[in-house]
Amino acid sequence: MNSKNMKIISIALVVFFIILLVSAIYSTYFSENYSIIYLPKFSKIVSFIPISSNSILIAGNEILGNTTEGLAGIYYINNNSFIDLNLNGSFDNGSIYSVASNGSSYLFVGAKYIGTELVPTAFLYDNGKIYNYSKYFSSFAPGQAFAADWFNRTWLVGGDFVIYQSGGQHSIMFMFLVGIKGNEAIDYTKNISMELGELPEGEIFTINNSSNEVLIGGSFSIYTSVFLLSNENLNVDPSTILYKTPGSILTASPYGKLWLAGGMEFTPQSVEAPQPYPVPYLITVGNNISQINIPYKIGVITSIATESDKIAVAIRVPFSQYQNITGGSVILYGKLSSLSKVYQSEDISINQLSFIHGYLLGVGYKIAGNNSVGVLLLYKV
Repeated sequence: MNSKNMKIISIALVVFFIILLVSAIYSTYFSENYSIIYLPKFSKIVSFIPISSNSILIAGNEILGNTTEGLAGIYYINNNSFIDLNLNGSFDNGSIYSVASNGSSYLFVGAKYIGTELVPTAFLYDNGKIYNYSKYFSSFAPGQAFAADWFNRTWLVGGDFVIYQSGGQHSIMFMFLVGIKGNEAIDYTKNISMELGELPEGEIFTINNSSNEVLIGGSFSIYTSVFLLSNENLNVDPSTILYKTPGSILTASPYGKLWLAGGMEFTPQSVEAPQPYPVPYLITVGNNISQINIPYKIGVITSIATESDKIAVAIRVPFSQYQNITGGSVILYGKLSSLSKVYQSEDISINQLSFIHGYLLGVGYKIAGNNSVGVLLLYKV
């Protein structure tokens, strides 16, 4: 692969949800099994976690002119009500990208501008009180915190940061991974750096736990990257990092004794195209990686949800609409060997999926002209 193509891929991986500029048309699909709920307080809903069989904690942002504000609240499914959480302006001029829970408190992570610098941001919400955890990421600015989870009595937070070279003319993106336990923080990035002899180039986009291990996914250099940490050993061993193809891992979920992970890859054909495009990338992860074929060849897998042998996959794909190319979503559902399309929309993008109390629930946003509005999707399973 030549240096021109390497540069194209590196630039593309910086974009978390890529705007697809390729022409493709997928047929319209309707179903009576789902409902769409609009939450106009949000411009985009990015993340959520179930907190009971009837309620979810959602987070995202509101776009206010040229600025954004990170928002969060609790949505109750049975009576279609919403309660706003007062974050006291913690994410003013920024956005929340991920929310995690330890059962009694919630950690919100994202990024916001302080002056002209974009900095990783994290706040703990505990019994109505807010604690600033952004201090643990001060050495990773400018940067963003994309993912968080609770594992082995530790908050794990991952993202990326930029180092400028040649007097600011060139920049390189590096990943960071920090564990917060009590009032102490452990910089696992240093462990990776010492093993490699250099800072780990790339990003961390997703952190997901199961009962005895956690999967961390993103990109390592320009390649899709996942690595697993166990309860017994939270040290990152770079020799266990699994990477295979140019692209990035954006989402993952436990699947029996394995993991399902997804995101995007760049094939030789997609890179050599006049307008390079991403290809949906779905894999099982264990001692090795196996790729799963899906019927979409252009797009990005934005979320995976699993429950027993049931699987749901959200894919952001391009649609042709009134001579314009728009980014919408398709949801596949079923068993791994027989996934079928159950939902699609030309103007709704789904950022995250989860099974909850007989429903497949998705969050995202609907494009409305030059604006967007937060949406919830409830699909009866």
